[in-house]
Amino acid sequence: MEIIRHDYLQILEDASGKTDLVKVITGMRRVGKTTVMLQHLHNLRTRGIPEESICYIDLDLIGADISTSQLKDLIGPCLEEKGIHCI
Repeated sequence: MEIIRHDYLQILEDASGKTDLVKVITGMRRVGKTTVMLQHLHNLRTRGIPEESICYIDLDLIGADISTSQLKDLIGPCLEEKGIHCI
């Protein structure tokens, strides 16, 4: 059973139009940060946000020792198109 975290999703939704902000999700291990992020991604897709405007990088799979240049290489292609991007 998946718990939809409406309050957190609403905060992300309210902030998603503010392009001058960086949104950071923090919290202790295993409290649901990834779940909230995946639910937010689902909402973005449901609202019709183009897939090329969404860049999701699972750092758990990559590892915590990723360098800044490696991260830029991953994000760079997402930013080639003009407009708002969700990273």
